[in-house]
Amino acid sequence: MSFIDYSALNVVLPLIKSDLKSGISGAQWIATAYILTLSALILIGGALGDSYGRRRMFAFGVLIFSLSSVACGLAPHTGALVAARAFQGIGGALLVPGSLSIINAFFPTERQPAAIGIWSASSALMTAIGPVLGGYLGETFSWRYIFFLNVPLAVLVLVTLYSGVPESRDESRAPGIDWWGAVLAAMGMGSLVYGLIELPGNSLREPRIAATLSAGILLLLLFLWHEKRTEQPMMPPGLFGNAAFAGANLLTLFLYMGLSGFLFFLPFELIGILNYRPLLAGMALLPFVALMVLLSLGSGILVRRFGRRKLLIAGPSIAGLGFFAFAFAVPHENYVRDLLPAILIMSAGMAITVAPLTSTVMAAVGQNRSGIASGVNNAVARAAGLFAIAVFGVVLISIFNAELEQSLRHPRIPTELAQAMINERARLSELHAPEGTPAEETRLVRMAVVRAFEKGFRWIACLAGALAIAGGATAALTIDRHHRTDPPL
Repeated sequence: MSFIDYSALNVVLPLIKSDLKSGISGAQWIATAYILTLSALILIGGALGDSYGRRRMFAFGVLIFSLSSVACGLAPHTGALVAARAFQGIGGALLVPGSLSIINAFFPTERQPAAIGIWSASSALMTAIGPVLGGYLGETFSWRYIFFLNVPLAVLVLVTLYSGVPESRDESRAPGIDWWGAVLAAMGMGSLVYGLIELPGNSLREPRIAATLSAGILLLLLFLWHEKRTEQPMMPPGLFGNAAFAGANLLTLFLYMGLSGFLFFLPFELIGILNYRPLLAGMALLPFVALMVLLSLGSGILVRRFGRRKLLIAGPSIAGLGFFAFAFAVPHENYVRDLLPAILIMSAGMAITVAPLTSTVMAAVGQNRSGIASGVNNAVARAAGLFAIAVFGVVLISIFNAELEQSLRHPRIPTELAQAMINERARLSELHAPEGTPAEETRLVRMAVVRAFEKGFRWIACLAGALAIAGGATAALTIDRHHRTDPPL
């Protein structure tokens, strides 16, 4: 449910943005409202499962997610959709860590790499179905059907859950939940992301921006201070004393910042610049998923053959080369020549990384703390995506605005038309000359928009590549080559 919903939304964001008349800031909030509450509460979700029953909390997550999905589908305007997406994140905070902790609780250590590989393959398959399904529904009916689809899925999940999954919990864990930690994390990330999303077009000296960014940093520092002092921290600081756990989470931060930031803006390139229909935009990443599924299913064999450390160095590095391939293939005039090789390289790197990364995190803690460990790693991944969308947005919009203004200083583009385009530049790749503009001026304006967006897209692809390669370097420095923890399969 959560993987289909997230990946399908990325493809139809341009359609939602147009239908609800949202600017790029509104589109960013539609995407990040879900990630914000998910990131802030996913640690609590893992702790609740460990304390009160993993199956029970997973079921609550399904109910919250499906009901808020209905609210998303009925949303009349951007504000209502953002609010409903935030409630979806609450459900997701119970779903995502719950699934991994259930696997960790019931599969013996020697079978966990293979089990997590199947989990990764299933996640990749659902992530692949999402864009195709989203593109089809958005193009044929309405983007709203993407959210309504979660209702029958919820029924299927609950039937499966109560017919085949036994209950489990951490019997050694004392009762109590770190609600103050959840509040500080949510408010801190919310303030920081709000400031970053609103920064383009504003100044750091503007009181509203400066105040929210400062408040976000202060609240997150208070969160870290609180976690060191409370008896039942939602993010136990002692977990990060394990070098493999700390390194795997830092790798997650780098890799998922690059991936999430890049994938957020890719549909704007495909639909807005290359004129792909939403369905074709969704199908463009099918090779990504095919490789993810195939290699994830075989991840147990890869871990046994090469060990986690080698895979966690090679995988992010290969993914980084894929992002750089996107950058150097601009303009993307031909799918097979310009896009497909980059997609295959990126997907191979991600597929090599995901399962050993997850199993490294889970192997670094005891079985009783699997919910917390899964929650921490998922919180890092979601927070990485949250900040990436905001930061990548700052980078792309800044480059787009500067390049657009320069390109519009063309002798055959009237000053009035150029100024009108600059006033509407928040539309990014959807920016077109007004109806009635002479054909030659329309062509020149569109060329300026395409040139400006593709320059910004090239820079964010390079940024994603650098972050992924930094993740591989992190694995090389933090995962001990001499202390092999990979169990035989």
